[in-house]
Amino acid sequence: MPRRWPRLWPPLFVLTACANDAPTPAPPASPAAPSKPAAALEQCNATLGQLFSTRSLPPPTMGDNRYASPSAAQRRALSHTLRRVHAKRWGSAAKYAARAGYVACLATPDVVVLRPRRSTAAYARVALRLGPARPLILEAPHPFHDSRTAYQARRMFEDLAARALIIAGVYRCSNLDESTIGPGKTRVCGQSSRFVISDMAHNPDSMFQRAHETLYAMDRTAFAVSVHGMGANGVSISNGTQRPVSKDAPVAQLAEALKDALANETPRRRYRVTTCNGYPGADVRYHLCGLTNTQARYSLGRGLQSAGANTYRSRFIHLEQSMAVRRKRALVTEAFDAWLARAEYQRARGGPTIREP
Repeated sequence: MPRRWPRLWPPLFVLTACANDAPTPAPPASPAAPSKPAAALEQCNATLGQLFSTRSLPPPTMGDNRYASPSAAQRRALSHTLRRVHAKRWGSAAKYAARAGYVACLATPDVVVLRPRRSTAAYARVALRLGPARPLILEAPHPFHDSRTAYQARRMFEDLAARALIIAGVYRCSNLDESTIGPGKTRVCGQSSRFVISDMAHNPDSMFQRAHETLYAMDRTAFAVSVHGMGANGVSISNGTQRPVSKDAPVAQLAEALKDALANETPRRRYRVTTCNGYPGADVRYHLCGLTNTQARYSLGRGLQSAGANTYRSRFIHLEQSMAVRRKRALVTEAFDAWLARAEYQRARGGPTIREP
């Protein structure tokens, strides 16, 4: 039996899930509501589910050139917005949001959403939980190509009371102009080429990337998990490298939690959990390891143009899942809950911490 770790967060309860899912854990007891925001921060006119649904995004069309790169000033304004929302400086948050081309609104008493001012803008949507939250930033860079990942990330943000959520606002093959990222090619958009600028996992100059960088730097205890889908069976997980790690590294602990959660699913080959990082007991397979992912490169501290990373411990996780696993959202959420509970317990006891690059 896997070891059960004492929780520092209230237990999850059961909600009714969609037809393809088992019952899903519900959010922990709501954290204390933040102070009431000023009039400068408006109420959202939609629910989180509506705001982060792929139906709210521009339709996916290959080569339609819908994506326009934001200016450096817009990206800086987005960083200022997130920092001021975190500090509950509502007036200046709204001002900087407008400069970035965004609207900041209150979706729930403790969740602020940043959405593009124009509904057709192909920029990332961001949600930030105020006050107490689990140390988790959930990111879905390919909401159309990796189907169900936007839904999965949004539900996990709610069910786990995570700190933040980032969903890309564009189809990854919308623009076929090549990104400024370094080595690496893909056939995803129909022919072998370098990654394109509308691919939010490989564009270092996007609003998606800037939101990741800002949130990751703001909370140095939070894990950032990039949620993907793959055609192969099972799960492939990494920290953005192929380097060995210790058994208490975050990527190793999450891999073991996923193994426990999926242990009773059959056939076993459809739920096999492999990792790109070797550790004692690991099932190592170098498959879709996220080596060229720009969020991984920033998080690992090696710069966006380098290949690989130089640290064996990281708060970044690259998670690839088959469709069968994505349909087991309740079990994946259970694994994340156990993983976070262990991390929170270790930190409270003064145990292993993440070594920053």
